[in-house]
Amino acid sequence: MQLLPAPSPARLAALFASCCLVFAGAARAQGFLTLPVVPAKPAAPPAVPFKEKGPTFIDAETLEGVMDIEITARGKAEWRQDDTTIFSEVLRQNQEFGRVDAEGGVRFELGSDRFSGTRSR
Repeated sequence: MQLLPAPSPARLAALFASCCLVFAGAARAQGFLTLPVVPAKPAAPPAVPFKEKGPTFIDAETLEGVMDIEITARGKAEWRQDDTTIFSEVLRQNQEFGRVDAEGGVRFELGSDRFSGTRSR
């Protein structure tokens, strides 16, 4: 009868590790082994939510126009929305295109910033 040489400790460690991997994969496939669930990190920071604009206030000596389309304010006209204010002699707000035109002594205030000129669009 012939005896086989004893396996080296490194060979036994490799054999043991291989068996553990095989049996762990089989146990996981059958649902015996559960791994902790780690929530995924978002790829980008969440977007800033859209802030709706507040109501628009228009004050002048005369107002004319077609409701919900265009309004013209004449004489010491003032247009305000949130932290934006426009002063001029004539203001036109086109609601369809979201545009405000001003003529004559225009002053534009946005928060703490101030601008002035003869026309603004």
